[in-house]
Amino acid sequence: MITVGLKPKFLNEEETNIVFSEGSTAILGCGAISIPPPTVKWYHNDREIDETSMERYFKMNLSDIGNFTCKISNAFGEITRTFNINLPISQGWYYYTYMYRFILHILFLQYLISKWRKKVRKYAYKNRYS
Repeated sequence: MITVGLKPKFLNEEETNIVFSEGSTAILGCGAISIPPPTVKWYHNDREIDETSMERYFKMNLSDIGNFTCKISNAFGEITRTFNINLPISQGWYYYTYMYRFILHILFLQYLISKWRKKVRKYAYKNRYS
């Protein structure tokens, strides 16, 4: 018995680097052809997700940042495509700047607390022996 088949092949090239924009719709395409028809699995940051279509449509939110990988396979082979969803550089810098400012505020508060403690100790010592 001779088995004839074709390993999966993507139908087109897709842009795999996607800039995150909260609330906008993302379309991740993994259209492929094969004989026999392929099975499709999707992964988000290496965790399998419940999706079996070759196209993935969704409204983006912060939890979507990372990698989405589609794995298309049949008895004759397997292909994968990984999409990278990243923060725009300006937003990335905003988050780093925000964290830096937050840390500076914490350090400044620690400084103020230490100054206040010194004054309290000095006042307590002064009133203790007066």
